[in-house]
Amino acid sequence: MILAASPPRGSGPKAVDRGRGGVNIGDPALTGMLRARGIGFGLFGHVYEAGGQATLADGATPLGEGVWQDSLFVQAGSAGAVPVQLVGGGRSVGMAQIVEITGQRARFRSAVVAGDRGAAASAR
Repeated sequence: MILAASPPRGSGPKAVDRGRGGVNIGDPALTGMLRARGIGFGLFGHVYEAGGQATLADGATPLGEGVWQDSLFVQAGSAGAVPVQLVGGGRSVGMAQIVEITGQRARFRSAVVAGDRGAAASAR
């Protein structure tokens, strides 16, 4: 597993690097390194507006919370008290991810202090 401030370059609107303006802003060099080394699990930050989004290690296939996966990239979001408009819809005020790992599988769930992201996550 890798923990990094910036995410790898993904693709599509559900990627962990989806920024405002509808673009994927992750690091292509990090994407190459993760693929070359076969790293299939990662927790990333810095793109707060993509908080709570998750994909397989392909950077494109979106994942929901609570399901065990053979690979998992998750955008941590912002734990700060400043409201963040999320690209997937809603708003977050203080978000974190709880990631469980067992063997070669992982799953996640979002923990949200306030904002309407909490209602969307609990409905899944």
